[in-house]
Amino acid sequence: MVSASFGIQSGLLSGGLAFYTNNAQTFSTKLLAQLAGTPATANPAPAIVAYPGITSVNLAGLSAEEDIRPLLKTLFLEMDAVDYTGAVVHGGNPPFLNFNVGGSPNSIFINFEFKDQAARQAFEADHLPAGITLAPIRILAGETPRYFLVLNIYQSSGGLVEGARAEWSVFINDPITNEPRFTVIQAAAAAISADPVSLLTFPEPVTHVLNQVPEPDTIDSYVGVVDPVTQVETEYFSSSINWPEPPVSSNTRLAREFVVANDYIFWGNLVADRGLYNSTFHSREVVLIDANEFSVTDNSRWKDYVNAAPVHTMVYQNPLDLVVSPWWNLDEAYLAVTPEHRAALINFMNGFYPGTVQAEAKAAIRGEKAVLSPIGISESVPTVRYHFPLQNPTGLLAVVEAADRTPVAVKLFEDDAAAGHYLTLSVYRREKDPCGTRAEWTTYVETPDGRPTTLRLDAFAAESCLNPVSLLTVATDLTQSIANGSLTTQIVSPFTRFAATTDLSQADGPLLAQEWIEAGDRVCSLNGICDDFYYDGQLLMAPAQRVESSGVLIQEIATPWNAYIDTNTVRVDVRNSPALQAIKPWRNLRSFAADTPAP
Repeated sequence: MVSASFGIQSGLLSGGLAFYTNNAQTFSTKLLAQLAGTPATANPAPAIVAYPGITSVNLAGLSAEEDIRPLLKTLFLEMDAVDYTGAVVHGGNPPFLNFNVGGSPNSIFINFEFKDQAARQAFEADHLPAGITLAPIRILAGETPRYFLVLNIYQSSGGLVEGARAEWSVFINDPITNEPRFTVIQAAAAAISADPVSLLTFPEPVTHVLNQVPEPDTIDSYVGVVDPVTQVETEYFSSSINWPEPPVSSNTRLAREFVVANDYIFWGNLVADRGLYNSTFHSREVVLIDANEFSVTDNSRWKDYVNAAPVHTMVYQNPLDLVVSPWWNLDEAYLAVTPEHRAALINFMNGFYPGTVQAEAKAAIRGEKAVLSPIGISESVPTVRYHFPLQNPTGLLAVVEAADRTPVAVKLFEDDAAAGHYLTLSVYRREKDPCGTRAEWTTYVETPDGRPTTLRLDAFAAESCLNPVSLLTVATDLTQSIANGSLTTQIVSPFTRFAATTDLSQADGPLLAQEWIEAGDRVCSLNGICDDFYYDGQLLMAPAQRVESSGVLIQEIATPWNAYIDTNTVRVDVRNSPALQAIKPWRNLRSFAADTPAP
């Protein structure tokens, strides 16, 4: 429970804010410990005092305009992350860490094909656990599936690994779902790193650099191996790519299944990291390098299994923004580990990752990192989106005082013949969410670099809930359910009334368009505060239940935007399964103890 009593004079607050909670003392102690020694903000930090069952926050001297939202971000969102990471342990909360792949140069993939069936069988016998088989996969959209061994070389930063890194991987059939999955068979890194095969590995000679001279510029990558006895270093692998993009290279899309293979990244003993990503990974064209524009020297132990010339070499044109949960599946019976090694992995995980993620969460309070929180999409309430065609997208943006934004047309589904402008009503529920069921009215606008993103016009929740615009939403009568093949949605609020019934027997099952998925990577409110989202292959590969207007009965729709939409035409997509995501809430708003948003 929260209460407040305050006044405002010349933009400055007086009064106080109180939280009534059994863990008031613990909460206050943790918060004050993280605020201690942080850079001074424009106004003095509030006095925070804990009493039995109450945390009191003195608001005197804070700016109503500049300080309250950062204060609420710290008190609620960032401290929630501290609480979550405090329970990270095997059998408790899994760790989630940023994994940023930059930048200069970008990530490269050199993709070799296995020579033949005999080479594949020999590799499976020599290097894969019993019963695990290689899987054919498409790396580029439209190509024929092949059996690949790929080398990914990149520069990384964030909470998981740092510096230059090279990973040789193959694709195996998932032990449970039989889907193709990345499997790392060898990794070399310039910095100390952890993996579930070797636990800790020491730095190795790995470089991945953009050379500016001589002309033409090149992306040069190198992996060496040092003899443990003589300490003599020899060349293990090297490549050189003419860069920037030469005239003979081409841009192409990645196949969806190649992206989704990252949902679970297996290692040689079948321990898997859980991967979440956004459109920086799945909705970008890569530069496909012409064979005449690169050279490779391969002295690796894998060269005898594959053809000497790569099938293709490709370079991302952008950094990658990913989230990884390490060692996700330590309890699975299919792991190729001894009981002793499994125990060692659990002990290492409990000793290493809790401190790592707690440090990340505490750094977010200090404004040095962006707060990162996992969320589960509930199956108890189906996720439903009603898409209404916009007849006047520019007029809608003007009436909501967002005329400086540019409306963007998007395809909703992969088989759409053309893009369109839409106003979307989304209704969904997150697991363990104090807000209960949520509803949001959104539309789609361009980012400064021309990418699609989502603009949130209004938001409701079944329970009173933190809101970046109004600070607190009033509880709304909001229900949604499926029964007897029909979906029903009802919203009753002072500003919106909506009621609809959808006949799911008329649904077909297309894939969602990647540009629409990309638009959901960042959802911004009208005051500019944005949430960043990460997700897995469910959005990319699981068909949506799509119902067109003939199967939807709108009993009531009363919104401030009725004049700008076609209320007689609606497209609906429905998902009725759980999903894992991660969110960086209020990503571009500074923390209270910082002067600027986290980098």
